[in-house]
Amino acid sequence: MLYPVGVSKEDWAKRYEISLEPRPCANGCGKDHYPEVPFASAEWRGLRSHPHDCGPQFDLRRLSKANPKERAEMRLLYDSLKNEMGKK
Repeated sequence: MLYPVGVSKEDWAKRYEISLEPRPCANGCGKDHYPEVPFASAEWRGLRSHPHDCGPQFDLRRLSKANPKERAEMRLLYDSLKNEMGKK
């Protein structure tokens, strides 16, 4: 999973049509989760909330499927990073 640098949550949410509305913790602790941290994986783009005391299984994640071009670019990036790490 990669965390893009220099992109705002608003721009990321607009690009991937992700809601920025908060949700209460699914564990019932009473805290609201705000999707604030952009992330990308090979198949998905999304926003996640910051961790809190209930544990990562209760962090909010909002997902959007990456388009085929983005998935191909991410695979190339993963491969190049894996090759770089193998050289050291």
